[in-house]
Amino acid sequence: MYKILTPNQSVLKAYLKESVSLNELQAFRNAMQTLFMRINPSESEEFNKNLVIDFLSQSLYKGNSYMVNTYYRTDLAIYSNVNLHNGHPMVLFEFKGPSRPDMVSINDLKKKSLYELVLYYIREEIQKKNTDVKHLIITNCWEYFIFEKKLFYQLFAKDRKFVQNILNADTGGDNTDYIYNAIIKPKVEEIESKLQFTYLDLKRFEKNIGSEDILNNKYFVSAYKLFSPVHLLKQPFKSDHNTLNKNFYKELLYIMGVEEIVDKETHKIIRLKENKQDYSLLEQTYAKLEDYSSVTDEEKRFETALGLVLIWVNRILFLKLLESQLKSFNIDTDVKFLNTEHINDYDGLNDLFFKVLAKPLKERSKELDMQFPNVPYLNSSLFEMSKIEETYFAVSGIRLGEMEIYKQTVLKDDKGRKRTGKIKTLDYFLSFLDAYDFGAEHSSENSLIHENSKTLINASVLGLIFEKINGYKDGSFFTPGYITQYICHKTLRRAVIDKFNKLKGWNCADFEDLKDRIEYGQREVRIEANQIINSIKICDPAVGSGHFLVSALNELIAIKSELGVLQDRQEQPKRIKDYDVRVEQDELVISDEDGDYFKYNPSDTTSQRIQEALFEEKQEIIENCLFGVDLNPKSVEICRLRLWIELLKNAYYYRNEDGKRVLQTLPNIDINIKCGNSLASNHPVCIGRKVNNIDGAQASIRDYKWYVREYKRCRSKALKRKVNDNITLIKSKLLPTRQYNLFEENISANFRDEYNIKKQTLEWMIEFPEVLSDDGTFEGFDVIIGNPPYINLEKLKVDSSIYASMHRIDEKGITQKTYQTHDSQGDLYTLFIERGLHLLRNGGHLSYIVPNKWEKVKYGRPLRELFLNKNLYQLIDFGNNQIFEDATTYTCIIRMKKEQNRGTLSHSLLNIINPETLVDSIEECNEVFETSLIDNGIWTISSRYSFDMISKCKKQMSTLGKYVGGESYRGILTGLSSAFILSKVEADQIINKDVTSKKVLRPFLQGRGLKSYVQAIPGSFLIFIPKGFTAQGMRINRDIEPLPAEEKAWEWFKNSYPAISERLEPFKNKAKKRTDKGDYWWELRACAYYDKFAEPKIFYQKFQVKPCFIYDENNIFFNDSMWFLSVSDKSLLALLCSRIGWWLISEYCPRIQNGYQLIWDNFMQIPIPQQLPDILNRYAEKMMSAISNEDESRVIAQEIDQEVCKLYGVDLSMI
Repeated sequence: MYKILTPNQSVLKAYLKESVSLNELQAFRNAMQTLFMRINPSESEEFNKNLVIDFLSQSLYKGNSYMVNTYYRTDLAIYSNVNLHNGHPMVLFEFKGPSRPDMVSINDLKKKSLYELVLYYIREEIQKKNTDVKHLIITNCWEYFIFEKKLFYQLFAKDRKFVQNILNADTGGDNTDYIYNAIIKPKVEEIESKLQFTYLDLKRFEKNIGSEDILNNKYFVSAYKLFSPVHLLKQPFKSDHNTLNKNFYKELLYIMGVEEIVDKETHKIIRLKENKQDYSLLEQTYAKLEDYSSVTDEEKRFETALGLVLIWVNRILFLKLLESQLKSFNIDTDVKFLNTEHINDYDGLNDLFFKVLAKPLKERSKELDMQFPNVPYLNSSLFEMSKIEETYFAVSGIRLGEMEIYKQTVLKDDKGRKRTGKIKTLDYFLSFLDAYDFGAEHSSENSLIHENSKTLINASVLGLIFEKINGYKDGSFFTPGYITQYICHKTLRRAVIDKFNKLKGWNCADFEDLKDRIEYGQREVRIEANQIINSIKICDPAVGSGHFLVSALNELIAIKSELGVLQDRQEQPKRIKDYDVRVEQDELVISDEDGDYFKYNPSDTTSQRIQEALFEEKQEIIENCLFGVDLNPKSVEICRLRLWIELLKNAYYYRNEDGKRVLQTLPNIDINIKCGNSLASNHPVCIGRKVNNIDGAQASIRDYKWYVREYKRCRSKALKRKVNDNITLIKSKLLPTRQYNLFEENISANFRDEYNIKKQTLEWMIEFPEVLSDDGTFEGFDVIIGNPPYINLEKLKVDSSIYASMHRIDEKGITQKTYQTHDSQGDLYTLFIERGLHLLRNGGHLSYIVPNKWEKVKYGRPLRELFLNKNLYQLIDFGNNQIFEDATTYTCIIRMKKEQNRGTLSHSLLNIINPETLVDSIEECNEVFETSLIDNGIWTISSRYSFDMISKCKKQMSTLGKYVGGESYRGILTGLSSAFILSKVEADQIINKDVTSKKVLRPFLQGRGLKSYVQAIPGSFLIFIPKGFTAQGMRINRDIEPLPAEEKAWEWFKNSYPAISERLEPFKNKAKKRTDKGDYWWELRACAYYDKFAEPKIFYQKFQVKPCFIYDENNIFFNDSMWFLSVSDKSLLALLCSRIGWWLISEYCPRIQNGYQLIWDNFMQIPIPQQLPDILNRYAEKMMSAISNEDESRVIAQEIDQEVCKLYGVDLSMI
């Protein structure tokens, strides 16, 4: 009746593979042994419950990081932090003494113990709003029934009527029996067949618990992992595939010859400053480039050197992964080749690249065949000279020498101490890589436990390293695996459902419906289903390291498995039915029915069948379904490598015509990943239009498609070049390349910059024949996914002007601007959203992770309009959470379907992100909005309640802008603070020299240490000489007289204000260079509102992490980090400082660094009653007087909040 999982089936497969510390496993064994000795059915339930507490506390939950204890009316709970034990537990227990009749059994869950656990959960999830619970457990010391919180949420918490019945009945009295029997029991009976749990009976270990052999028992190790914080609390573990090991990264950079620094909150890669090593890879490359006249510029020389080094390093990392795979495939054979026994110098490394890996076995020299006997031939495209190497030199062109070993090196000497001294760079690099595990050790059967194991480095390290080094310049960042996995999981499943519905005429609402419709027991049905899935075309137009495409590849295979259509490649294909194929932690994991991880064994027929099937599936999907584009050629190379690595994971051995066992070669997938500018095309992109109507176009299209298929399977470089030449010729006929005359007279100053951009255009209409019909019609992609670059268009002026001038004919035949969302102050990602829609076939899906700034800012208005028109159906806002490790960027996931808006938007705002529970959190926070109620103004959709209340207020109230007369005024912008701003000491000294200086000195605030209501005390003074001051002092009638010459004006000023002029004169040259000066260099810029500084006002900081508004009547000036409202209304001060005021700011203003940016275009729109009650004025005055008294001011603040709540009709507990 129930689906019962074993620990092996329940625990993440990547964690199952990870070896366990021997000491930790022994502590677990000892604690379990003690538990067994002390269990006593005749003792009280409390006694035995304490035994479980001791068992967990003395093994896996030691120290201050965790606590296991009772929790209110819940029998037992586990906390992830001792300091939070009165807050949110993460695991809830229902405990029953041994032999109790109300304990559940594997055949009957309809017992009081389950009903009690459900009640605990509802109290925690609903009443206490604790979304941190991860697991729920019923135990009697021996048996453990472990439920996923997600299941309880789906079956119980989402049933609002059921929850409400419990809350109404749970009044704290002695009526729990009624709740159990009248409410929970009927619900359990209703959903009983859907219940699933992991079951463990510790009695299986009782007999051998004292034996050392049990430590090597895989079931015992699985039990350890089942109880671990990694599983029960869903905490991260060492083998997290998307976290780069920092020690590995830092030492790798050192060997390369570079380091990462943070300069003004921007991460940069630079040459090593301290301890520079002459024989590091970069320094040798940099020195060699001195001979090339094309790279005389220092920055270009560094970039070129870094580009070359990155190519070599990534090749070597790929080879390390290859070596690791070979080791796991050949456990009893020494197949290592990436060491100094085989490679003595850079010449040897170069031979490995181009004379071994790039050549079929028969074409290798005997010498190299003997030197590298176990290195397979993989692919004709994988190891070719890159363009940058052809322009400059290969790795054999640099000199080999010794460099100092990194101080925090991973290398150890014979005594286990850190190595010191010097070592040859190549030897260092290879030894460094050998000190880490690239997967081979984790594949070993003897790796359940360890004492000192190597740190695991996953294949995704290639993308992580590259995007960290290169992405800082491109505005792109490595997307964490839990994000790519979520986007691909949701988007591709929806696309698969739509594809089946369209081609089969079905009406499946969700994936479960689709599973029910596919009769996978019939071979013909499976074949057709595979053809349908393989027809889905997926593109990432800013592909970077290819992370999204890798995630998409894994997801499509998991989809096939879940639908029951994953099959082998025999003549009569059979289902892969005895294995579970799924995506965990963004990795494809395959396990058998016992939950054991699949390992390829070439000698085992079943293993060979599975490996071949996975390889062929991956090849089919990569060749036919996955496409990518990037402007950066290095990104393109990395992406190709990533996809080859995914194939390599499932490469298999076969016998060639000579009977020799060889590894399957990899296809030429490089043609699916293009280098070019996704946003720029000379030929407009339009779904449904033909590439060309010239005679013979249809035949050319057929030839084009045939040649591309041939290219992917070419085994020799010569044939591949010939095929590629034919492809280029056909493309030029179908879509002629636009020619530019660089020698025209009177060309614009930016023409050559424009040319450099336009020559990188990507002609989407012809580049991918897989999305062209047989008659050359551009059909488009089914799915667009990715993480486009985030770059302000003000930094890309030439590019921006080109994008602004582009036009296209849309699907309706209407000529329009290509980029409707373009704004010169906008961001590049908005254009990528539009481009994605251009590339989608009708009904296709787009899913991106992008900044959430568009929800609030002015440049986002056209994008908001687009979303309302083009069916943005899901928005996941990550709030203040930082998704990218190296970027302060507030992001969201957008999911769109290319169709007319269907009228609803699902929105989730996540306050906390746990990668392990992202899917659950999104669902739990989800609220639905009717798009007819949303316009293209600022989106105030943090919650349905907030949206409804603000909508109501907007109808009934005015706005802040109207209330204050339309303007907010910026503080003083001097253009040279070091000259015009004085400390109090400096001001006193100047006044002592010349008392007339007082006339031009003003108290000045610099925006530090301010607090709401507290009278600001300026710590500085401003030399206030506004534009026109000199002319007015000299009695110049500007209407009829010219301005005096600078020398004469300065003479007057010097005589009138000698001390001030003495202060300013050293800054003369810098002051003259200002673009915002007055008539003369000693004057400030013109400003129409200088006089308003002398009037009563409310001033505020533009960037706020909490309310900071101050009333001033003291003629205070301040810098441009502050703005002010020219009003004498203290009631407004009270409102803005209230919790409602902060709520409104959070709804209307864009986020920045855990706070908000009070841009006036946004701030002015917050709703304000047309008249504020005088009581708020009195409260504000009381607050200003009592602010030094913490208790009194807290009470007044609460009274203000209550009064403002009445004005707005808002419940504070709801915002």
